[in-house]
Amino acid sequence: MTALLLLAFSCTTNSSGRSATTYVGQLQPLLHENSLLAERVLFQAADIYNNAARPDDVANKWETDITPIAEHLHFQAKLVDAPEEWSDQHSGLVEIWGDRARAYRDISEGLRLADRERWDRGRSSAEKVKLEEEAWFGEINEKLGSMNVNLEPYP
Repeated sequence: MTALLLLAFSCTTNSSGRSATTYVGQLQPLLHENSLLAERVLFQAADIYNNAARPDDVANKWETDITPIAEHLHFQAKLVDAPEEWSDQHSGLVEIWGDRARAYRDISEGLRLADRERWDRGRSSAEKVKLEEEAWFGEINEKLGSMNVNLEPYP
């Protein structure tokens, strides 16, 4: 929210600033969902690390909680009508979040079906996507930096 307010006050006089304000505003609810998703994955990892979850509970959590959020976030990102100046960059984010949803589905189904190959594929894809998402936020923040704004992936 702070980023949005800073952007609104610092860039309202030009077309580029208005399109950035519009885009950042459209992303805010998705970024909160992205934060929720990251939290769920971290809690799941902590439960596994601490031996606080049975294997069936782990599979169930991925199947009913984590993967549906990732898939919903991807779907919501596809609905964003990014201003033309931001559309190419937004398409990259949609692709990244779609790849993550598919990776999480593979993890979920790999756990449920005891399919090590599918689980490994999902984990490998999830690691790759994590790096791509970090790079995406780095690039967009570089672009927004000239407007004194920083977009937080996990507000």
